[in-house]
Formats: sequence, C-alpha cells, structure tokens
Amino acid sequence: MKSSLQLVRVMGIPVKLHVTFLMVLPLFAWLFAQQPRPFGFAEINDVALRYAVSTAATILLFTSVLLHELSHSAVAMKYGAKINSIVLFIFGGIAMMEEIPKEPREEARIAFAGPAASFAIGGVCLAFYRILGFGSYLPLGLLILSVGYLNVVLAAFNLIPAFPMDGGRILRAMLARKYSFLVATKKAALVGKAFAIAMALVGILNPWLIIIAFIIYVGASEEESATLIHAALDGLKVKHVMRSEALEAVPPELPLTELLDLMFWGRRLGYLVADDSGVRGFVSFADVSKVPVERRPHLRVRDVMTPLPRISEDEDAINALKEMLKHNTSLLAVFADGTFKGIIHKADILRFVELVSAAASGRRHADEV
Repeated sequence: MKSSLQLVRVMGIPVKLHVTFLMVLPLFAWLFAQQPRPFGFAEINDVALRYAVSTAATILLFTSVLLHELSHSAVAMKYGAKINSIVLFIFGGIAMMEEIPKEPREEARIAFAGPAASFAIGGVCLAFYRILGFGSYLPLGLLILSVGYLNVVLAAFNLIPAFPMDGGRILRAMLARKYSFLVATKKAALVGKAFAIAMALVGILNPWLIIIAFIIYVGASEEESATLIHAALDGLKVKHVMRSEALEAVPPELPLTELLDLMFWGRRLGYLVADDSGVRGFVSFADVSKVPVERRPHLRVRDVMTPLPRISEDEDAINALKEMLKHNTSLLAVFADGTFKGIIHKADILRFVELVSAAASGRRHADEV
C-alpha cells in the first residue's frame, strides 16, 4: 500500500502503518476517555492522566492487533505461504499473504491462530488483574483490565462467520471438506453477506455498525470474486490467453503528431513501442489524449508510452494478474527464451474468467433441469 509507512520488520515481515491509523488514534483515545470500565477510563478524575491512559490503551490495542496478525503469519509461513507485509489501519490489521493455502485444515489453523492469540492476551491480562489484586481506581489496573477485555472482544468479533473475519475463513475450511473450494467460498460468502445485512438492519441508527456491516459485505463479495478468478484460471498458462498475432510497432523517437496520423489512417488505437534493443513498451490513444493539444508537437512516443513488464509464456495466468497489480498496469509483454511472443491484457484474462463462470452456471442450470 503506497499510503502506508513501514515501521519495523518482525520475523522478516515488514510492519506498516496506514495513514488511517493516524486518524483513528486520537478518536480511540477520546472514546476510551469517555467510556466507563471495563472498556474505558471515565472514572479517572485527573483529565490529563485519563487521556494519557486512554492513549496508552489505544497503542496497546493496536499492538494486540499486530500480535493477532503475526500469529496468522507465523502459522501461514509454517505452511509455506509468503507474507508480503502486515498493515495496521483504521479498523484493525491485515496480513498481506500472496496466497492462502487451499487445504481446509491449513486454512482453518491459519485463521484460528489470530483469535487464539487475542484470547491468550486477554486471558493473561484479566488473570494478571485479578491475581495481583490491583486497586479499582489504580490507572495501571484499569489499563490492564481494559486491554484484557478488548482482546477478548477482538477475538470474539473475528470469529464471526463472515469474510473478511477469521470466522469466515474457518467456515469456508469446514465447508471445503464437503464441497469444492469455490462452492465452499460461495456458501461462506453468502453467510457473510446475510450477516452484514442483518447487522445493518439491527444497527440502522448506529453509524459504526453500518460501517462494519458495509466492510463485511464488501469483504465477502471480494473474497468470492477472488476465489472465482483463482478457480477459473487454475492450470491456465499465459500462452493460453495471450495475444500472439503480429503487432505493429513504432519507434520510441516517433513524434506524437505522426503517431496520431498513424492511428487515424491505420485505424489502430494502440501500438507496441520497439527499437533495436527490443520491445520498450506500449502506446495507446488514451496515453496520447492525456497530453494537452499544444504540447503534442513537442513530445515523442517515449514520453507518453507505458513500459511493459515481462512475463514468460509458461507462467500461470494468475501470476500475470499479480504482476499487473504489482506494476500497476493492464498489459504485459510475453517472452519465451528471450524472444518476444506477444502481449497479455488484463481484460482478456477477466473475459476468460467470465466465460468459465458462464459455462459453469450453464452446466448447473442444465443439471437442475
């Protein structure tokens, strides 16, 4: 995430702070200062001390969230998953895994690791508070009590059977023992969406519940879409989806005005950009149209072209999507043994996904009839 600031590395994983955390830090500190125990410190009479303890509680809460995500990451790494980063943001944290293991038992263990860590932190804090017998109004005692209860709530909330919560992944893992991974995801996503709608209706006058319900609904939808894409592209290679037809190329030094003439007379809206060193990029009418008319006579193709990252024709098609996301592009240049073979478009990959989805729906409809 470009809007995140890296803080430290833990277990080799970059831990980043999203800008939204800086927005929510004072808000949470204020909320804790207004709430009674066990989630707040309203009974501390000294205002400065109350807000200091509230700020400490906020920092400890997000530290707990970090430990929650690190627990996910540790178990995921045990099963060979790669963790790109952990990002702390306004509503908690997320471990950015390249791919979640599809074996049900592994996914269930990875998903449960986070809530288990939160339950453990909460239990230790509450036991510590009770065993040591902190005075009721002692700020340190109230802080430990609050962090304990907050972690228990964090664990319980994440066990809700709805994406993107851990409970949604545990539910999918359970369903995947009986159904295919795609069908299990669809069923788990349906439960998540139903839960989100119910939460929104129950909390219709509570803006926080509405926001959480929206996040759950969107998370369930995105998980379903991502799984559909993975399932549709399973076993598919770049060479099966790429465009291998001969593509006309223009030199990078070609003036934009001449490129526009070429596009008009050649009835083409896009060209490869290549020179003696090979393929340099791709230029489209959309690239040119972003340039003000008065500047076009002074620019050349190399000034507006989009560089084309490379990918092998034998790579999995899903990896092509990942490369496009990584480089923020919708095109890749396809090579085999150092030879240019063609290009692959994100739109072509997604159209193939739609085709597979439509074919699967047609088969289900035929079976029902």
